[in-house]
Amino acid sequence: MTVSGPPTVTTTTDQAVFRDVVGHFTSGVTVITTRDGGQQFGVTASAVSSLSMDPPMVLVCLNRRLPTNDAVRSSGVFAINILSEDQGELATQFATRHPDKFRDVALAAGTLDVPVIAESLAHLECRVRECVDVATHSVFFAEVQTATAGPGAPLAYFRGSFGRFAETLDDSVYREIRERVLSRTVALGESITVEGMATELDVGRAPVFRALQQLRSDGLLVAGSGGYTVTPVTVETAWQAYDARAAIECGVIDQMGGSLAADQLASLRAAAQGTLPWIAADRFVDVDAYVTANAHFHEAVVGLAGNASLSAAYRRLSLPAVMSRALHGVEKTLDRFTADHVAVVDFLEARDPDGARALILDHTEAGKERVRIAISAAGGAY
Repeated sequence: MTVSGPPTVTTTTDQAVFRDVVGHFTSGVTVITTRDGGQQFGVTASAVSSLSMDPPMVLVCLNRRLPTNDAVRSSGVFAINILSEDQGELATQFATRHPDKFRDVALAAGTLDVPVIAESLAHLECRVRECVDVATHSVFFAEVQTATAGPGAPLAYFRGSFGRFAETLDDSVYREIRERVLSRTVALGESITVEGMATELDVGRAPVFRALQQLRSDGLLVAGSGGYTVTPVTVETAWQAYDARAAIECGVIDQMGGSLAADQLASLRAAAQGTLPWIAADRFVDVDAYVTANAHFHEAVVGLAGNASLSAAYRRLSLPAVMSRALHGVEKTLDRFTADHVAVVDFLEARDPDGARALILDHTEAGKERVRIAISAAGGAY
């Protein structure tokens, strides 16, 4: 490991201005961990970047006053733990001074004998090749020895705060407005504008605009000259959508029901079983999760035909939007709905398309009745 002294640095930029401007740059969040002299060290860091692919190298900047800086210099090895979007508290924990930063943190043993945060989104174990001191910081150039990543979204750092990247912000805004529509916080006939909703949610106009456009595509909103209004769902429109879905599914079963391959049946069964966890003891565990899983199962049935136009026609029915709006606020349901999904697959696996078709029709009528009860309780339109 080579260590160089600090070069001469001059600047004419005001520090406060510089801090504010640089704060507009969104970066990921990591925790740098190492072990030295039998002691664990760790600190939150956002100044981390890939440097080279051949060999794989990274660049890490640490404040020279930090104990972790000294520990990395001494040991010559460290881990970069890339945090997930729900680990903001962990980032804060390692960013503050505390005698035990590793309290309540699940650790894994790294190959370089450095502590690795077990629940991090990803981590890299690195060996220092060179270090240069620049002003208040040390810049470590390190070669990556091991790299591991899991599913999920990263934590972001923007203007002094931990948060989520734009894609996740869009999803958060979409879910918030959608919940207001489904819960009738936004009344029928009430106008929703991009400007008004952005102000209410204290976010930019862009994610609100994208969310409203998505809700329009979902069939939950109608665009007008003065903004967007909630699309009313009546018993009649809901029943038409249910009947149309049943017609499509029965047509698919008539075409494919007796000739399904083993992998098609296995995929359909997995989709059916995916609806099971969300209804228990005759009650919804999670309405949105059930609606999503239910939609996935019915799309899988329609998808058996391998016809993109047919699948598109099914999606245009916006059944998930109808179900979400009708089932929100309805505590009690029927366990039979999830059991029916599995039974349909059983019929198809037994080469009994007639049984599957009959069950789909019966399932549809039960669903229509449940939606009728919910919409009637809401005054006839939801």
